[in-house]
Amino acid sequence: MADASAVAMLPCRPKVSTRTVSLAGRAVELSMWACRADGLTWALSAGEVGDVAQVEPVLRALLTGLQANLQGEVERAAPAGVRGVLPRSAHERWRVRGRKPDGEGVLCESAVFASGSRVYQATVLGERLPSAAVDTFFEALRVGPGVS
Repeated sequence: MADASAVAMLPCRPKVSTRTVSLAGRAVELSMWACRADGLTWALSAGEVGDVAQVEPVLRALLTGLQANLQGEVERAAPAGVRGVLPRSAHERWRVRGRKPDGEGVLCESAVFASGSRVYQATVLGERLPSAAVDTFFEALRVGPGVS
């Protein structure tokens, strides 16, 4: 799956949806490519912030919003490590243990990163997260000219 400047290797054919969300006091139109395979949900979201100075607050809002939606605890936080992006303190990958709306327990790994004023969030969600498959998904993420 390729966005204008990002590539993610999803293990299934994604469906695309778009919605406007409020992030760090800004309305951001996010497009999401998502699919389900092997009991896991795989997704990449992308949106244009329009102001490079607002990228870091928006990235932080994406992660804290995920944690709040899952009513979860962050088990691990690390640099996102996405190829092709300049390092920023807000480029992070979190592992969150939380709950779905029905109360069922869930694990989630999510990375946020940006290229210019375009923000991204890559996510894997499920009852269990097989390390090899999840690591392969995140290690394959890349951003930059000519990635498609």
